[in-house]
Amino acid sequence: MKNFFGWTLVDGTVTEAALDAGSGSTSILPFARQSIVYVLSDLKALSSSFIHEVHRRGDLLNIADSFNDMVQSFSWLQKLEGYPPIILPSLLQAADTFYASLLAMEDTERLLGEIRRSAMQPSIDDQPPERGHKLKIKIEAPHIVDIILAALVATIPPCTEQVWLLVRDCHRKGVRVQNQVKDLTVIRSLQSVLDAFENDTALEILAKLVNVLSNGASVIRWTDKATSEDDVPDFTTGVKRRHLIDWLLHRLCTTGVRPIAYSKNTSGLHWRYDLPSAETDEVSSLSYTSIIVEWLMVLLMKRWDGKTYIEVSSLTGNALEILQRFYIPTEWPNPMALSSQKHVLQYPFILDLRCRVSCFRAMNYSKMNKAYGASIAASRLLAQTTFRDTLTGRSENRSQELGKIIKSYFVIDISRQSILVDAYKQLWRRPKRELMKPLKVRMGMEEGEEGVDHGGVQQEFFRIAVEEALKPRYGLFTVIDEQTKMNWLCFGYPYSRAFLDQWEFVGLLFSLAVYNGLTIPVNFPLAFYLKLQGRKLSCPEEIQDGWPALAKGLRSLLDWSDGDVADVFHRTYEYVIEMPEKKFNFDMLAKGPTIRPITDGDPSPCMVTNENRAQYVEDYIFWLTGMSINIEFVAFSRGFFTCISPQSLIFLTAKELKQLVEGTQDVAVEDLRKTAQYDGGYTTTHQTIQDFWRIVDDFSPDQIKSLLEFVTASDRLPATGIDNLSFSIQKNGEGDERLPTSMTCYGRLLLPEYTSRAVLREKLCLAIENSKGFGVA
Repeated sequence: MKNFFGWTLVDGTVTEAALDAGSGSTSILPFARQSIVYVLSDLKALSSSFIHEVHRRGDLLNIADSFNDMVQSFSWLQKLEGYPPIILPSLLQAADTFYASLLAMEDTERLLGEIRRSAMQPSIDDQPPERGHKLKIKIEAPHIVDIILAALVATIPPCTEQVWLLVRDCHRKGVRVQNQVKDLTVIRSLQSVLDAFENDTALEILAKLVNVLSNGASVIRWTDKATSEDDVPDFTTGVKRRHLIDWLLHRLCTTGVRPIAYSKNTSGLHWRYDLPSAETDEVSSLSYTSIIVEWLMVLLMKRWDGKTYIEVSSLTGNALEILQRFYIPTEWPNPMALSSQKHVLQYPFILDLRCRVSCFRAMNYSKMNKAYGASIAASRLLAQTTFRDTLTGRSENRSQELGKIIKSYFVIDISRQSILVDAYKQLWRRPKRELMKPLKVRMGMEEGEEGVDHGGVQQEFFRIAVEEALKPRYGLFTVIDEQTKMNWLCFGYPYSRAFLDQWEFVGLLFSLAVYNGLTIPVNFPLAFYLKLQGRKLSCPEEIQDGWPALAKGLRSLLDWSDGDVADVFHRTYEYVIEMPEKKFNFDMLAKGPTIRPITDGDPSPCMVTNENRAQYVEDYIFWLTGMSINIEFVAFSRGFFTCISPQSLIFLTAKELKQLVEGTQDVAVEDLRKTAQYDGGYTTTHQTIQDFWRIVDDFSPDQIKSLLEFVTASDRLPATGIDNLSFSIQKNGEGDERLPTSMTCYGRLLLPEYTSRAVLREKLCLAIENSKGFGVA
């Protein structure tokens, strides 16, 4: 039955047409079913039935089309009457044999290794193994994994991207979204996909495959020289060892991410490759890899026992380790966990953004609550304690002298006239136990304000303080690109202690803001947050958002194929920093503990050529985001991690960390309208409210931000989106004499009922453009 169904149907004895014709025949149908059971349950028959031309060439790392064809083959087989019930049970039998064979081979290889070492012979890793059945099983292992994964993908009914996103929401959020969808077609498609992921036999097959991927040894254990022999496929691609998981990830990350969609023809719905549009360059979230990841997520949810510590060697642990390789998270250091166990929070990718932000803030609130509790305990203790003066013999209560220690809040008084100076005097070198308490800001008291800080005053303080620190006169930040208007750290050579103290102080401002759950009006590229997470940048795509022109130029340098780049680009191996007074040139190949500009006596840097251009691009990006501002960034980080634990950044990607620190800058009026609530007699149908939204619809983006800042003290949305924004409009009397006011800590706009829309527009614009100072905030 070799090639019974697959790519070589034309060479086989039974074709699709024959099966279709014989599906109603009592003579052919039992034989066909028995043959399918044999092919799918026997490893040798299964592997040989799906041989593609690229497999014969040994090109197993570039078989995207072959995987697609396997999916199509299983999809076609499932459409034939009487075949679907036998496909998965047969594959389960093959998966059992597959797992047992690899485990037996692992035991044999370990035993051979011990025998060879005891006899002082070369290790099995140092020479090609002898040909034989075990070698064949080892080589076919990736191919068998491919076949089983293709079968699992084919069990999922084709669906639209809208349905797929609903499926992901159901699995990750644990909620049923059918009630939120009114389209009956979408509901039916959603239910069919959800039911397909509930197939117990498919989950059992996946469980066996997960154990194979996690416990199986290297796909190949010999050097590249072994691949020169005939019939030994080249799995190594220049790598001496390749684990089965590494091979799978390489396949899925290079060929499985091609987007797919469903199409409808005379044979019904089926999966197909859907290449991105050249005009929009949009890529669908649907891919074979995304379906496989979803299968792993479902298996994880079904088999996890709910315990916070997970055995790494268990099925749940194996599934998490494989998923972790897909998401490439940073390792979470947890000294309390045993080597054989990991905490569930060490796998943050299984949580949605809202949950991860909650975890991040919960860590900060826990430390804040601990500092608050310690001050309360100290206050109570001191209130009951007296100290005897050794000279006079009198007993005195000294709680007033220890006021800073026993205060429950960290309170600072700030003048609007000298906000950075006052902040520096009151924050710099304060004990950490005080900084970790809940923050309260009193600002503008000398100017006659009566602000009571319920959250709005501190948001205003950080907004004004950071905007002041960004000004060029301080020499701390610069705008790196006129197109993106993003901020970056200024090069401060030569350095001084006072200059580095300023950087540490700015980092402390950022730390306090994030620690207290506030956003900051900055706009840094992702490179800044990647550095905070300890990442080293090396490719043009990582600086694309901040330096688009530079990233494009470096990519062109790498991709240039018409001659030597030295003759076209004329680049030297140096990094140049231009300052208003002077220009500094640094040889990126120079060695030394500190950076030093090129002087007249130094040799000239070499040219960038085809041979060294890849290293040049990597070094240039490293200098741009690392060496040139390393001392400044280290000082900033020292301040930033005063209140924020570096470990807590594991919960967020660089993009999410940027959202957490900066908030979301794009505010849609329609979303704001849906979020808004009304009080004091106002409703959505009230004439004043309708006039209000008509006026806001005509606002410019800057006016919308000013309105949001007027009501909430921030012109940006929270990291988790507008759903977590508090924005309400309350009636505040009648008449045309009063201006709108707000209570920023509650996100409440106090809007009088005006006689006309023109008056409302005039008063509202006047209020948001000239707002300054607080009553209750």
